[in-house]
Amino acid sequence: ESDNQWSYGLGKFNSYQTGAIFNTSLSENISSRTSIQKHYSDGFISNDFLNRKNTGKFDELNLKTYIFWNLNKDNNLKLTLLHVDSDNGYDAFSLGNTGFNTQSDQPGYDRQKINSFSLSSINQLSEDLKIESKLTSSDIKLDYGLDEDWTDQDICTPQEVTCNWGSFIGFDRYQRDRNDMSFDMRIVGEEFLAGIYFQNQDTHLDRNRTGSYPAVLNSDYYIKRRAIYSQWNPKVSNNINLLLGARLENFSDSYNDTNIQSETSDTLYSAETGMSFSFDDNEISLLASRSIKPGGVNTDATSNIDLVNESFRDELLDRLRYEKEVLTNLEFIFKTSYLGSNITTTWFYNHRENPQFETFLYDHIESFLFIGYQANANKSKSHGLEIEFEKSLNDSFVINSALSFIDSQINDLRVYDFDQYGYTNIDSKEQPRAASYQYHIDLNYKISENSKTSLQIEGRDDYEYAYYFNERSKNINLVHLSFEYRNELVTFTAWARNILDKEYPIHALYFGNDPRDDYTNNLYTQLGEPRNIGVNIKHKF
Repeated sequence: ESDNQWSYGLGKFNSYQTGAIFNTSLSENISSRTSIQKHYSDGFISNDFLNRKNTGKFDELNLKTYIFWNLNKDNNLKLTLLHVDSDNGYDAFSLGNTGFNTQSDQPGYDRQKINSFSLSSINQLSEDLKIESKLTSSDIKLDYGLDEDWTDQDICTPQEVTCNWGSFIGFDRYQRDRNDMSFDMRIVGEEFLAGIYFQNQDTHLDRNRTGSYPAVLNSDYYIKRRAIYSQWNPKVSNNINLLLGARLENFSDSYNDTNIQSETSDTLYSAETGMSFSFDDNEISLLASRSIKPGGVNTDATSNIDLVNESFRDELLDRLRYEKEVLTNLEFIFKTSYLGSNITTTWFYNHRENPQFETFLYDHIESFLFIGYQANANKSKSHGLEIEFEKSLNDSFVINSALSFIDSQINDLRVYDFDQYGYTNIDSKEQPRAASYQYHIDLNYKISENSKTSLQIEGRDDYEYAYYFNERSKNINLVHLSFEYRNELVTFTAWARNILDKEYPIHALYFGNDPRDDYTNNLYTQLGEPRNIGVNIKHKF
């Protein structure tokens, strides 16, 4: 049976995907595996102003090659080469909240090119001891642009339209060139591992804002991470295992642009401990961990200091940096097999000190800039329950399902109140996008030895959109369906997503952007994918 294959697929919105996988033996000890995937879709956005149906397009190419080299029975190398080229559209919002219809005269885009390689090795020192190492280098170019006004410059021209404050036009473009290099080496035994980790990251940003309020800014941001870590997994008995782990890291960064210079260095440490024991068809695990997310620089805040009204500049200067976040996590996991069912129940509790959250500021006086940045709250906490269930009702019918509940709260976060045009502190509020419940049900039915069908139902409760305004999403329930036929050479899949064509928001903003209502604050929403259907074919050769 061959391991080579090609694939092709078609869907709505002028969508197609094609790809291939090739396996080659270069010599007795060297082999390779190459995969290439191309995905294109016009997307589901119709731009009425430009009379185009592809301003929300997806156009992505992925190429990956692995080269395996068995030096001898105890040593081998793997070289990975990756190339990604995507040219996606970004045209998501409209002044009238007209769903999948927009009026932007300069639609945005989200482009990226990635070239990277990694070289990993495994050296077997003895039966129970080996050294694993991995060197990775990436060159990443990101090009992101958005139409700030979401419309055209003649929006106030018709006689029946009154714009007391006038209109503005704006297109904001961010070009980032990032180089990333890391090295990870560890010694691995039967019950322990210990390693070192290094990372250097260099990001150069060119920001060019054109239109009514032009701006140009260049910046450089350097990050260095140096860490040592270890983990010990002693087996106390046949059914009891322990876990002890620790990590010590030095994090340093350096930032400079035409306005600001900043340098920091910090020592971060993380630790985890746990225990698991099994009995009959059950397993219980307990885990406690402490981890740290390093702080950083709010480049969007610093790049706008000279553009906003003076009354906002001190605030942005105070937001130059955001601080590190400390997470304490507790988990209790119970796995059991009962009457042919596999059930996993997880209870968790998270406590975050100085949690990092994205919030926004809006200069309604001068520049009409909508500026996002990271900020630290005093603390936040969440706890919840996750249940995964799998059961075979018979040889043909299998149910997989997951249900989760979460209760979350954030305390003492300074935000800008868009309705009051001033700052306030959030004392107790749900974390955004943290729906109180989520579920997923997958019903698989085996029609024959070569075919099966699957019905998926997923949903979630409503949730808070963000911290800086009080608007909630709606709860959603989506239905998906697929059919698969396969034999030794061919796999055919027909699928349909969101078959009930439910309209549901996935993101929202709240600010004033419409000159026709004097830039009154409004809730603007971005919608998720409507009904989509398609077919895929894979063929081995």
